[in-house]
Amino acid sequence: MKNYITLLFHELFILLITPASYIASVIFLLLTGAFYLYILSQYLVRPLEELPSSLFIQLYWVPALFVIPLLTMKSIAEERRSGTLQTLKTTSVSSFSIVFSKFSAAYLFYMFLWALTFFFPVIINKFIPTISLQMPLYDVASLKGGYIFLALSSFLFISFGIFTSSLTRSQLVAGIFCFTLIIAVTVLSWLLSSITQTVSSEISWLKSPLQYFQTVKYLKSSTVGIIDSRPFIYYTTNALIFLGLATLAIDAKKSS
Repeated sequence: MKNYITLLFHELFILLITPASYIASVIFLLLTGAFYLYILSQYLVRPLEELPSSLFIQLYWVPALFVIPLLTMKSIAEERRSGTLQTLKTTSVSSFSIVFSKFSAAYLFYMFLWALTFFFPVIINKFIPTISLQMPLYDVASLKGGYIFLALSSFLFISFGIFTSSLTRSQLVAGIFCFTLIIAVTVLSWLLSSITQTVSSEISWLKSPLQYFQTVKYLKSSTVGIIDSRPFIYYTTNALIFLGLATLAIDAKKSS
């Protein structure tokens, strides 16, 4: 545990001095800010069925596609390229401590960025108070459920980034691979959502297992304040699997 804490603070420091972290932060705030303003503008044109906070959370995957690869692509790939990973492995630090500290640092940084979006309604209230009179900017249920979903889904997406970074010396390759995994999971969720609605009676037994992988379903229920236990299991178990694979990749490279 002591080694993990030391590594965690080191990784957080690295993130704070890395230009890619600031580039990722700017991209994140620009994307989320633009989405938030666009959603509010649509409410001014015509009332929508869902609350602005719910629609805002449902676009979580767009910043994830661009920001998470930037935050994680350097984590292990750069250390492998520079040779510091092999030096670290000669100490008493375990491979999983290395992997989990890098995961934790990226996760905390990414959650900090999402925490900044709490101030979007405050800023709108301050500078454009007329908008808050025409629509509800705050909704406790949707915000609570939505941000819980964000915290859970980020487990999996950041574990993708750590895993892909453990496979290569190239940051670019790691970033592209992470981007591909995130978009694949997102697209797969939409496809499964469509498939389960049109599944025939002959294979209706597949409907229940397929629903387990529908992250879209979890997202929509969370943004209306419904907390389900299934996303907790889905995201945490799959994140641990990819972190375990990253640990094995480090050990395999060492032995080879």
